[in-house]
Amino acid sequence: MIDGVNEKQSELAEIASAAKSPSVSVSDIVSSGESTMANDEQFIALPPHIRYCHHQVLAICFYCILNLIFIKSSCASHTLNLIASSDIDLATFELKEFKKKVALRNSLSKVRALWNKIGGRSIDVAEKSFEAFGVSLVTPCPTRWNSLYDSLHCFSQNHVSLENVNKLFRTIGFPLMTNQDIELLTEYMYVMEPVAKALDIFQGEKDVFMGIGVVLPLLAKLKQELALREFPNLEPIRTRVLQSVDKRYYA
Repeated sequence: MIDGVNEKQSELAEIASAAKSPSVSVSDIVSSGESTMANDEQFIALPPHIRYCHHQVLAICFYCILNLIFIKSSCASHTLNLIASSDIDLATFELKEFKKKVALRNSLSKVRALWNKIGGRSIDVAEKSFEAFGVSLVTPCPTRWNSLYDSLHCFSQNHVSLENVNKLFRTIGFPLMTNQDIELLTEYMYVMEPVAKALDIFQGEKDVFMGIGVVLPLLAKLKQELALREFPNLEPIRTRVLQSVDKRYYA
């Protein structure tokens, strides 16, 4: 039985190899027509045990399918990262369509000031931050995908209270945060959560190939989660993410 499986695998490999032969082209297939039926061995260089035209067509189809239904995970990851970064960049929104744009930008600037101090190797700020939050805060990194979401998640999960945050900000001379700041940052993290989860899955293995049977269900799940959630302040971001997914993956 094992020998039979190996023989089938070997035959499929030979078919795929034959389909990749540079002697095959669409014009060859079209021009061959009826002459192929009379002399199929001239149609394509196939293994000796494959003699018929339908095998040749199947070989080509087999190779095409391999190229069409498999998407390298790094490509899917890169596309989703573009959605999570450039597509929803606040600079790309008009103020009339996104009324909370300025407020969200100000909220992000306040927490980014803290991240910059910690990332800038300010030992004093890092120590005070650790005392206030009880953990070393994750900071964004331009070369690390999902880093903004991870940083917001860490900040949100460990800030304890607004008073606790402002005590730290007052100590290091930063503008104090408001309840609206916390609300907007939490909602921004919430709208980006489905994207971040999908991106983590796409990046789960190095140099793996994810078929449409994996990528499309993940994208469908992402869209479903966003559609079911309510975003009273950041609805334009949710809409932009959904539009970008359709444009970049389905168009």
